[in-house]
Amino acid sequence: MKRIMRTESSSPPPERDTKKACGSPSEQDPRPLITQAAWRKAGVAAVCGASLMAWLGIDSPFVRQSVWHFLLFWGACLGLLAVALYTVVLDIRYIRLQYAIGRRVAFQQTLGSEEFRKELLAVQRKPSGGNGRRR
Repeated sequence: MKRIMRTESSSPPPERDTKKACGSPSEQDPRPLITQAAWRKAGVAAVCGASLMAWLGIDSPFVRQSVWHFLLFWGACLGLLAVALYTVVLDIRYIRLQYAIGRRVAFQQTLGSEEFRKELLAVQRKPSGGNGRRR
């Protein structure tokens, strides 16, 4: 097993800036590949497609040709509904994530700020005169 010995002249590696690497979607690339608007449009298209298929599936001769056509048609319709429900869940989770990020930023700007902590410690260390009541 090799041991790496540090010499006196070697300096520690420089620290990386981790503030930009927190994984927050608002701090990442300004042009993500899939945006909220894109998946919302996909969800609307999936709902419209499933609705159209359900409407046309009532009297369509394609569905009545064989059992396989029936299963294929209604399977595709259910698949479109599944895509629509997935986009709804994805959107809800994204909104919750944005809310949590906003809460964290608000906390860091108010209670989490260094100035506020210093003032709070100073107030806590200051002897209080009480409220005038005796025990």
